Amino acid sequence: MLQALDPIFPDAGAALGALEALICERIIEPLSPGRQGVERGYANELAYLSLILGKQVVGEDRMVQIEFGVHSDDARRAVGSLIVEWNSERHCFGPLELILLRGQQVDLPLFLSALEDYVDLPLAATELSE
Repeated sequence: MLQALDPIFPDAGAALGALEALICERIIEPLSPGRQGVERGYANELAYLSLILGKQVVGEDRMVQIEFGVHSDDARRAVGSLIVEWNSERHCFGPLELILLRGQQVDLPLFLSALEDYVDLPLAATELSE
């Protein structure tokens, strides 16, 4: 569950903190030493959530990608997507690269509002890279 945000006066700092907590809980804490990247998938019969932490590149931050949407047997349709730099030393975000909701750029609180419907999906798959 994400931290509740005030819908009238959304606080970007609180929104960012809620998203950082989700990444730490779902990707960083389960990442074993020596692993460079991870993709964790959550899904039910209709919806999916994909959290990806890219490989560490020397001297650079990692990239985090969050994507959620609906799926059928053979196809996914993304509803929301976010790409952001991740500072591995401080466990916090760097610059936001992209935030999309239904193909349109949106602000972070609106993205988090839509993401709320997907964060409780059960774990479906984990892929680790060396």
